[in-house]
Amino acid sequence: MEKLDRKTLCKHQSITLKELAELASKYPLAIVGGVQRGKTTLMKHIVREMTELDNIKIRVWDSSVKWLFESPATKAYVVPQPSIVIYRGNKAVSYECSPQISDEELTRILEDRCIVFDISELDDIEYEREFQKRVIHCDKEYLIKLAKQNKGEITERIVHVTEEAQGSFTSNSLRQKQNLWLAKVISVGANYGLNFHIVTRRPSEVSTQVFEHTSVKCIAQTNQPNDIRKLKTVFSWETVEDIKKLRLGEFVVLTSKGTFHYQSTIYRDKIPQIYEYRAMQEQGKISKLKTLAKKLLRKIFRG
Repeated sequence: MEKLDRKTLCKHQSITLKELAELASKYPLAIVGGVQRGKTTLMKHIVREMTELDNIKIRVWDSSVKWLFESPATKAYVVPQPSIVIYRGNKAVSYECSPQISDEELTRILEDRCIVFDISELDDIEYEREFQKRVIHCDKEYLIKLAKQNKGEITERIVHVTEEAQGSFTSNSLRQKQNLWLAKVISVGANYGLNFHIVTRRPSEVSTQVFEHTSVKCIAQTNQPNDIRKLKTVFSWETVEDIKKLRLGEFVVLTSKGTFHYQSTIYRDKIPQIYEYRAMQEQGKISKLKTLAKKLLRKIFRG
């Protein structure tokens, strides 16, 4: 029997990357997978699509330096101690300042639609969290004021993306007294338009509260035992087995509307495509049944 192509099987039930970006603009999102599986590339494409939407701002917290290159962000702010460097295009304009930036300066920085905060040079996690707290507080204050003016209707959204989230949201970090404010914002922020996205290669090391709060989960191939155990709390055993076999650029995407299969084609034609995972699974079962039927027929004719 001719080998069936999963892409051909699922082409009639495909959804676009733009639709995935629309989901990401409204709901918290997690991208998880092993090393070099296309996680950051996918998030960059989602962010690029979100920048095309109206009334949305994006803040990227990057400890990996990946977002400083080939990034959809309009500006990148390197946050060392005790200075801030502002990148405009390919030129870096830096100025010295105290760790506590003035409220006016921070407000000016946050006016940009898509910003990368480069925190790769920060060794002090407390300073990093304090700086992040000020940014999130400004966004929260702005969105709550806006929601009250519009009688609870969300007219603008702000998305915070954390790269290498296992370093920022460790397993028990949100249970610590000094981080309870962040746990609260992550839990209720979506009510007034504040969402948190994460990218991580080790979901087992990420706070359960953060991971479970994400409504959209994009899972790439991984074989780490601890990570597999964590994924089994979200996906069925059959889906987890499929996750182990995913190829580079492939993701299983879980949303409130169902489970989908993502096959990235950005390495070939720069146009990512998403295929319905459920349809692929059903076609796989049909293929197995046909194979079994063929074996039975062979036995009958040989007999």
